[in-house]
Amino acid sequence: MAMRTPERDHCYKLLVVGDEGVGKTAFSSVISILCTQKSIIDSLGYNVRIKETNFNGKPIKLTIYDSSSAEVHRDIIKYSCAYVDGIFIIYDATNRESFENLNNWLDEINNHGGKHVMKLIIGNKCDLAGQKEVNFDKAEEYGIKSNISIFEVSARDLTNVELAFMHMVLKIQFNLTSTINRRLGQYRERIDLVFVHYVFGIGS
Repeated sequence: MAMRTPERDHCYKLLVVGDEGVGKTAFSSVISILCTQKSIIDSLGYNVRIKETNFNGKPIKLTIYDSSSAEVHRDIIKYSCAYVDGIFIIYDATNRESFENLNNWLDEINNHGGKHVMKLIIGNKCDLAGQKEVNFDKAEEYGIKSNISIFEVSARDLTNVELAFMHMVLKIQFNLTSTINRRLGQYRERIDLVFVHYVFGIGS
């Protein structure tokens, strides 16, 4: 793995994956609203969004990859999984099948070098309470079993999206620090699992 230079310490690559129709592009687009947009590039059938913002008082640069095409999407996983810093795995809370397919996405990620990449599961479209097919208890149970934090969000009303993004950056930075500490033989702390429920009516 290439060493990070000081200029690259706060440049992170994020991948957004999940079934078609779960709201991957909507989720990525919301991040663009919450951050300062540097540029948007549409290349080879997938979207590359470059964002600049501040985190804990320091500037960070994010490159976010997503695609609405299943075929292109799996190519992204195949060729870039081992090179990204964090992966958002999206399911549609109104579509039980997309939740049940999380195992397939995790297997695909792990099989292509992403086993140790920071991951966060996102339950999107939680504002559609009357259509919800995946309740929070079920999602939390899955998160505990998979050892991955889960955030219920709405890309439409923005609820919990910024919180999920901030948690991902925190996990990435903590992982980088922990890796250095392990090399130095220092004590390694951990970030506990986090499960964030969607509360109707608190979005923007």
